Amino acid sequence: MNQQFNILHQMLINHENSIQIILTVLFFGFSVGFMMAFEWLKALESGVLGMLVFGTFQLGLKLEK
Repeated sequence: MNQQFNILHQMLINHENSIQIILTVLFFGFSVGFMMAFEWLKALESGVLGMLVFGTFQLGLKLEK
């Protein structure tokens, strides 16, 4: 079990930036989809979550430098 955790942990470290970018694109995609279905509140929620993930990602990049 510990070896599986180490493999998963290493994978997450190697692909950290990719995961955050994919999450941002998914949230913005959901937002557009909800807008097209006239679900305005859900679209707003998804868009805000996408912006928060993107902002966290950008802030993390600036702090690493």
